[in-house]
Order: sequence, then structure tokens, then C-alpha cells
Amino acid sequence: MKYKDEELYQEWMDKNKGTMGESCVRFAKTWAEAMEEEIEKGVSVAEAANNTHHLVKETDMTWFAFGSTCHVLWSTWHYGKELETWCVETRGMKPMKPAR
Repeated sequence: MKYKDEELYQEWMDKNKGTMGESCVRFAKTWAEAMEEEIEKGVSVAEAANNTHHLVKETDMTWFAFGSTCHVLWSTWHYGKELETWCVETRGMKPMKPAR
């Protein structure tokens, strides 16, 4: 996973140990890596998200957990801003307010 803020990612992990939140943070990394494989093939972040978001269904993740996963990626992943745009435009999610 290409981090924008690896320290913040680790903070998310540390604060969510042993909770459903930990699953969201771990899945965020899994999904980011799947999208990066697509991006390396030359597709946009939006296309990569479209091509890989089926992974969410395979985990039986709730939409709340999916939203949490997205927020982790928006704030910690190199392509977070582009993913945020995809989530807002295609999933009707609200943009994230800066935490820092």
C-alpha cells in the first residue's frame, strides 16, 4: 500500500485493536493493494475502485464498515483524494472534513 500518511494509518490500527474497526483498517489495506494492482495496469483510481469494490461484498462488510474503510483510505492512502471523489460521486458519501 502506497501511504500518504503511514503514521496516521498505524494510529488507526492502534486505536482499533480488537474491534470491528480493526477489520475495517485491515480491509482498507487489502482493498488499496487490489486497487494499486489495477492502477499499475494503467486504469484510473475510479476504474480501479469500480473493478475491485466487489471485495466488499465478499467480506459481508456492512455499509457502515465500508464507509469507515473509505475514511481510512481517504486520510492515509496515496490515492485517497481520488478515491474520495469516486465514493462521493458513485456511492453518495459525504466528503471528509480534514481531521488535522
